[in-house]
Amino acid sequence: MRSHTFIIMVLLTMMVVIPAPGGAVVLKHVMSVYADNQEVGFSQPTGIGCADPTRFAVADSGNKRVVVFEFKDSALSVLRTLKLNEAPNPVKVAFTTGGGLVVLDGKTHRLARVNSEGKFADYIRPSGMPDQRTVIPKNFCLDQEGKIYLLDVFGGRVLVLGPNGKFLRQIDFPEKVNFISDLAITPKGDLVAVDSVASAVYKATSADSELKPLNIDLSEAQVRFPVALSVDDRSFIYLIDRHSGSVAVLGPDGSLQGHKLTEGWNEGALWFPAGICVNDSGWMFIADTENNRVQVFEIAR
Repeated sequence: MRSHTFIIMVLLTMMVVIPAPGGAVVLKHVMSVYADNQEVGFSQPTGIGCADPTRFAVADSGNKRVVVFEFKDSALSVLRTLKLNEAPNPVKVAFTTGGGLVVLDGKTHRLARVNSEGKFADYIRPSGMPDQRTVIPKNFCLDQEGKIYLLDVFGGRVLVLGPNGKFLRQIDFPEKVNFISDLAITPKGDLVAVDSVASAVYKATSADSELKPLNIDLSEAQVRFPVALSVDDRSFIYLIDRHSGSVAVLGPDGSLQGHKLTEGWNEGALWFPAGICVNDSGWMFIADTENNRVQVFEIAR
């Protein structure tokens, strides 16, 4: 039966428990989402952003669109579907504090700002830069104050910009870094970044001018190719390990707490995932890319 099948609810049959300081972490699969309310199926979703309590936005890259959902009282609804001429190749999306979105176009490397009504507002362009180096954004994240952390892979740095794009400071990559792929902000305002090739996580406080290693080589802990990360309200770090189809959980100090989920096609399993977002209400959203779906989990602690 295909009526209302854009929502697929799957009850948890087995919980994955990971020992962690302050109590166990229990991950419960709630639903898998395969399409919008018009039955247009996802195609290679890569980026996902979320906001409290249960809104999430999907960069549905294969369909060249962004779909915004709200999950409330066990029901899922589509708030809007965006086909942006200003960002026709969305790969990353994040909510602003005002209820709008910032969307990264994977081909033009432009950051497009969308207002709360789903209309294009402007491009975010760095201004007041201290040098003339070319800026090529690979990824970005936003903090609670609206500041923009721009991953500039060409310049080997993270640019910290005000909401209007004005340069505030920069955080340089360390010498031995390989390929920084994603960024996130902790509740304390620290920046964390993941190096996919080196399987390493870095951190920078507001006083740091360079990223510093947070942990040992994660490849020794069987984290094979971490491509995306998110941080919860306790500063626990959740890493998407694309090649193993799992989520690695790190403590605030970078210590490995364990792995969640497995590689596969069944509900609750992952196949080359690319994006993750965890909000303060304890919900986890994963762009399960090669399964052409988004999976929603509840984190019970």
